[in-house]
Amino acid sequence: MRKIFSLILSSLLLTTIVSCSDDDNDNSYSQPSMISDISVEPRVGGVLVSWTIPNDSNYFYVQTRYEKNGRTINTNSSIYTDSVLISGLLNKYEYTFDLQTFNQALVGSNTVTTELVRPIRRALDITYDIENKTALDVTADMIDTYTQESSEGPKENLLDGNINTYWHSAWSSGVAPLPHYIQVNFAEPTKLGGMNYTFRQSGDVNGRPSQFDLQVSEDGTSWETVWISQDNLPTAPVDEVKTLTFGKNHESRYFRIRILKNPGMKTYTHLSGIELFTMGERVVDLEEEAENDYK
Repeated sequence: MRKIFSLILSSLLLTTIVSCSDDDNDNSYSQPSMISDISVEPRVGGVLVSWTIPNDSNYFYVQTRYEKNGRTINTNSSIYTDSVLISGLLNKYEYTFDLQTFNQALVGSNTVTTELVRPIRRALDITYDIENKTALDVTADMIDTYTQESSEGPKENLLDGNINTYWHSAWSSGVAPLPHYIQVNFAEPTKLGGMNYTFRQSGDVNGRPSQFDLQVSEDGTSWETVWISQDNLPTAPVDEVKTLTFGKNHESRYFRIRILKNPGMKTYTHLSGIELFTMGERVVDLEEEAENDYK
């Protein structure tokens, strides 16, 4: 009997030892490591929060918390994630974000708070309407041409409204390869969205423009190309008014409408006339819309 009791006691002691050993190895009640190397990057209408994932087997997920319109918003990210994009924020506010790691037993680490960050403002959404275009008042003293033929086709003919007159680039002297251009100089920044143009009625098809681009400048010296047309634009019928839009209304003081190509790849070009216009605009303030929907 005494031998049986000793065996039972030994078994109980062994069970107690194993149980204590398991308790010593159980880290369910210990805090996981905090995340490190936290950064915040402003984005349009949001913020990208990034961090370095802890090398900790006790780490299960990270929670990002922030205040939005009087409410605390929680976003959980898995063990394999090192960033979260927080959207639906406003440019007029600065935000901070609290980050806290948790283990599987939902024991949390100490909280880390980011620096203040302001989201980037949403852009204006502009829709252009060629049907509501407005003609620009351009006079001959506002334009320069390159090149310019001295014996025919003065630049003034581009604006006289007469389809039977024309402008001609140089062919007898001062000849230069394409591109040639029509430069328009405004007294103040002006929006240019497109042009109507007509071909020289008596000219050969080889000199008619078949590709254009548009350049802008604030000082008339340094130029930036902001639009280019498709290649091989139609060069007939000769008496038809052609219309090009420049993608949007470009605002500048100085513009160059450059003629890049013609069907014959000639070193000269010609046009009967041009009419410049600003396209109608419908503007939606996306940031204002976001403010109205802010929840």
